[in-house]
Amino acid sequence: MPDTVLSIRDLRVYFNIRAGTVRAVDGVDLDIAEGEKLGLVGESGSGKTTTALAIMRMIKPPGEIAGGTVKLDGRDLISLSEPEMRSVRGNDVAMVPQAAMNALNPVRRIRSQMLDGLRDHGINESRERSQERLNTLMAQVGLNSSVLNLFPHELSGGMKQRVTIAMAISHKPRLILADEPTSALDVVVQRQVMETLEDVRSEIGAAVILVGHDMGLMAQFADRIGVMYAGKLVELATVQQIFANPRHPYTRLLISSLPDTAGKRRLQGIPGLPPSLLAVPPGCPFMPRCPEAMDICGEEVPQLVGDPDLVSCHLHTEAVAA
Repeated sequence: MPDTVLSIRDLRVYFNIRAGTVRAVDGVDLDIAEGEKLGLVGESGSGKTTTALAIMRMIKPPGEIAGGTVKLDGRDLISLSEPEMRSVRGNDVAMVPQAAMNALNPVRRIRSQMLDGLRDHGINESRERSQERLNTLMAQVGLNSSVLNLFPHELSGGMKQRVTIAMAISHKPRLILADEPTSALDVVVQRQVMETLEDVRSEIGAAVILVGHDMGLMAQFADRIGVMYAGKLVELATVQQIFANPRHPYTRLLISSLPDTAGKRRLQGIPGLPPSLLAVPPGCPFMPRCPEAMDICGEEVPQLVGDPDLVSCHLHTEAVAA
């Protein structure tokens, strides 16, 4: 049984604004094993990216981590000082950002930006050794070493994303957070980027949290899928379980919105809109949109139950408890 790399308990991230308190992440529990690939899916505003940013301790005011623990190999990242956390970012936990162009300095060559990342974590080597290290990183992500001499605007979208992956793996982190790494890329480049991410993940043995909307992409990449809604985890199961027998109505609707190439059927959207996180309705937050809602759904918040697959829905609470 692989060791647990990341253990999250009761993670809460709130944004205190003039209109009130936005509960962007509200009581998330999550365990990730060594080498595991976990997908986090849900509509915009469900709390996926905020969860990833909280792991990196990159929540900015008016946001705050209001409670909970985030333990990496048993070390609680929430309790670390900022200088201690700075040494963890990029070293033990690394992020592949959504917008690679915004993550790269447009007026500096790729080589100097990668060297900055190495030196920031105390790697000061000779010019020859540094060049050898950078050449190896470029080869790992399928790029020619000549890319090091270029500026970001001289690279394609896929090449820029591969550069950010090379930066992320430069210190062989225990955990990689990939926040929609294939957004704004065409489908061929998407596949190439995901294959690159899988290759480097396998090579260094890191666990990966992949944040995204694309259930089809998750089906191809992830070992387990966590479904988030209104700041909460509503279902967590293996990718086979999620697609063969999704238990939460929200998960079923997400999957039914995928195009089916095997036959003709009408695509189904999800009715309504996600709730305002300033005023989440009582009971189950999905109840106003749920086609299977019951009276109890508007009164009690369902608990996340099950072992090992988890679901937060009154349709399953009594059966699982029994």
